[in-house]
Amino acid sequence: MRKLITVLTVTVMFFGLTIALKADDSTANTGNTLNSMAAPTMVATAASTPAAMTFNNGATTVGGQLKMELFDWADGVRTTNANGVKTKTGSTEYSGAGSNTLWLFISHQLSDVFSIEVEPEFDASTSATPKLGDNIGAQMTTPSKITEGLLGFNRALAKYTTPGDIEISGGIIKPIFTMDYGEELFWQEEYNGSKFAANPYLGEADAAGVEAYKAFTIGDASLPVWLYAINGNSSNIGSINNQPAGMIHIEPEYGMFKLSGSYQAGTWDVNKQDAYQRTSGGIEFNWQGLQLRGEYASGRWNNAISAGNDELSQGWYAKAIYKVTPWFKLVYDYNVAYMNFETFFDNFASTIDGGPEKYITHTLALDLNITDSSILMLQIDYAYQWAKTSGEDSLSFIRPTLAYRITF
Repeated sequence: MRKLITVLTVTVMFFGLTIALKADDSTANTGNTLNSMAAPTMVATAASTPAAMTFNNGATTVGGQLKMELFDWADGVRTTNANGVKTKTGSTEYSGAGSNTLWLFISHQLSDVFSIEVEPEFDASTSATPKLGDNIGAQMTTPSKITEGLLGFNRALAKYTTPGDIEISGGIIKPIFTMDYGEELFWQEEYNGSKFAANPYLGEADAAGVEAYKAFTIGDASLPVWLYAINGNSSNIGSINNQPAGMIHIEPEYGMFKLSGSYQAGTWDVNKQDAYQRTSGGIEFNWQGLQLRGEYASGRWNNAISAGNDELSQGWYAKAIYKVTPWFKLVYDYNVAYMNFETFFDNFASTIDGGPEKYITHTLALDLNITDSSILMLQIDYAYQWAKTSGEDSLSFIRPTLAYRITF
């Protein structure tokens, strides 16, 4: 009964807060369209599955995760500045049960030291997510915006454990570049990933290649180390030359503290001459039911805009997670992302560049474990100002989302 009362109370508070924040922008909502920069979205693999099915005396494990939006609502104001004349337009778009995605987790232990893992993704979704270049609501009505069926594989690899306990994996891997995305931590905390986490120029890393992992112990401290050789094609956004890149990730941990650091380097251009590098660093603190975590990430792609003009990205987030009870968790996330190029159109082969962009987003999430394997997630994303720093375009919006996840 207490859990039911909490669920109902939090739901009412969620919609009350949504209406209160919406009122801040109500006087400017006079238009009917909203062209905007991409709102927080997530493109990540699912978290681990604690309740998986096993077959063949435990050699094969099958699990999965289903996510569904019950309520997704975007309301905001776009401000444009043409020849010194500012124009504001606003709109609201609602999506009910707007996203239905299924991830499967299949692993098979061929021997004590050799295994295979596959994670296919099935999707049939649309949502109220604002996007740069689209009128708000266009993604709800245009069939080309709705994907259906198998999208591909988040991971598909073979893993071998050496006599020295080094795990070597090859195939479609999920490099751990940041804690928030590399370990899919935001999946356990927020439904929509932030512009920091779900951003291939900051916190995100998807690639085909080879991973080597080894955990070291130094006294009471642990030092896990990951080494990567990543293929430089479309699976590694920011590189188009099929030239492998190198990457290292470490996560030293001692007591209540965990640190994180990554460095990735290679060349991105067809001629294999222009270098790029990405770095990240973070810290996590855990004490009883409280967790504080923050990370910074940056990238540089030499001569990617023009000769002598590099593409740059940098961003950071600060997050507080408090577990009120074993089944009720509060999350606050403040994240910033900056790119000196236009991320919506940029593909490292185009001469079109719309100038620098900056995103600042506040996120409040309330997570309720209805059962051991299902969670109700209530989230409000509030962007006070997403903008092209040249001043011709900016966006403020609020996006409440009610969704659930089921793990099996």
